[in-house]
Amino acid sequence: MRFKLTHLMQCVLAAAIVLAIYQLMWGPPHFNARITFGAYLACLSTATVATIYARPASRGFWLGYAIFGWCWCATVLRDYLGMMPDVYASNMVANCLLGMGLSALTAMACNVLPQMRQ
Repeated sequence: MRFKLTHLMQCVLAAAIVLAIYQLMWGPPHFNARITFGAYLACLSTATVATIYARPASRGFWLGYAIFGWCWCATVLRDYLGMMPDVYASNMVANCLLGMGLSALTAMACNVLPQMRQ
């Protein structure tokens, strides 16, 4: 079986995302939680708009990112929407970064599915 270059690049990207999540979760603490949460919402909003307006070939990628991202926001990040005190800022940063990484992995998995390419 021969692999295409794009499949190998997707495997490398998936491994890089997993390693980045590992480094960010157990690396040095981040202190600016509002910027991270804003970046999470910006990525999620962009993915939602791209789900509607993207070309059919790339719509599956954006749909996977948006669906997982909104589910993550509704289940994990719902506690931080009420502007929690700064004591929990490091937890919010970790959860936002983890959500972005896992959303990207879900998007890559949805892009590989043959049903999502139509």
